[in-house]
Amino acid sequence: GGMIHMRQWYDQYRTMVESGKYGYGAIKEFLNSHMPDRLFRYRTFDKHFTTNCQGEVHMSYPQLFNDDKDSAFILDIIDCFVNYRARSDEDKKIAKLCAPYLEKKLNLKDGVQELIERIRNCAKIACFTDSDRNNHMWENYAEENKGFCIEYDISKNKIFKYYLFKVIYDNNIYDLKEGIVRGNRNYMLNPFIHKTNQWMPEQEWRLVWFESPEQKAPNEIQLGNEVVSIKLGEKAVETYPNEVEVLKKICRDKNIVVR
Repeated sequence: GGMIHMRQWYDQYRTMVESGKYGYGAIKEFLNSHMPDRLFRYRTFDKHFTTNCQGEVHMSYPQLFNDDKDSAFILDIIDCFVNYRARSDEDKKIAKLCAPYLEKKLNLKDGVQELIERIRNCAKIACFTDSDRNNHMWENYAEENKGFCIEYDISKNKIFKYYLFKVIYDNNIYDLKEGIVRGNRNYMLNPFIHKTNQWMPEQEWRLVWFESPEQKAPNEIQLGNEVVSIKLGEKAVETYPNEVEVLKKICRDKNIVVR
């Protein structure tokens, strides 16, 4: 029954996100009543494994991810200027956003590219998923079952209340221009929570932490109190016996269940 229930609220969430009538706060409020209590991250025994299992979560900019289309969007600025001349408010809004980039560049295309990179880099992201039984994730993110999966109880941490979003899967790359021109209340958020359908098996939830020049997003967040269990991949013990012992000791000290 969980899946049917999720479909209903997911469709409503998606409608809210894509209608442009709802601000960030309203979307988050709706989503908070449908967030799972537990989320998961799949890891490998790399150099960060000891800090990872103690709850450190690295946040990064989307263009460092393995999906080059992550948080990508289309923005045809020339079209905005030409076609929306009559709609002066919109025109001003876009002109203001673009001016600093377009003035510096002789070539409009370079200016647009720089603006797009700038927008893609205005939020840091950390990725989670909703199950520890996802074969796709074990294969791709836990070194083919040689790694581990961390379970977090997110119900008590305010960070998730403010910054967690469910990823929406759609093969159409989000058109930012339409959002700006229509005056969407959440147009900046949309690129960060859309991914193409090939990523659907990940069933991702992501923390999206926007930053401004004055207020940078953190590089790491500490979820030491939220880690409730660690599940070892089927091949973890045979492949990394020493590392598994280290992990078990850390978990004993911190009352984290190892499964």
